[in-house]
Amino acid sequence: MNTGMESDGPTREPLDDESTRDLVRDLVAEGKRLMREETRLVRLEMEALVDEGRERLERDVSSAKEEIKEEAKKAARAGGEIGAGGILAHAALYLVLFTLVFGLSTFMPLWVACLIVAAVVGGGAAFLVFGGLKELKRVQIAPRRTLQKLQEDKQWMKDKAHALKSTIRANA
Repeated sequence: MNTGMESDGPTREPLDDESTRDLVRDLVAEGKRLMREETRLVRLEMEALVDEGRERLERDVSSAKEEIKEEAKKAARAGGEIGAGGILAHAALYLVLFTLVFGLSTFMPLWVACLIVAAVVGGGAAFLVFGGLKELKRVQIAPRRTLQKLQEDKQWMKDKAHALKSTIRANA
């Protein structure tokens, strides 16, 4: 039986009192101000995060350029050896041809001398070409140090974003 005097829970008093309305209005205004301030702080934090990310990316790109330059120099040296080997191989071919010509025109001494020279030059050419190819295989086109740094920066950015999210949630 409900007599009107009993209550099922706490009752709310109407906001008829002027001081209560002012207090609620002030509370709402302060809440809005705090939200604007929090939004501004989050925006500043995000801008700082983006700026630092941009700086890291620019630094990594610069590092990649330097690393690629270093590897290109190594490739150029290897290419020089291959080129020198090619020139010597070309000379060896002419010496072999001269050997055949002189072998036919004169009987032994000139022919033997040219064949020995051709064999030595051909061996030198093979040594240079194979040495250059071996060195060329060791050249790394991908800037490995920079790729590692980019992975670290990616993890850093994730960690910073996670920390920012946690801060926002904690302050909410």
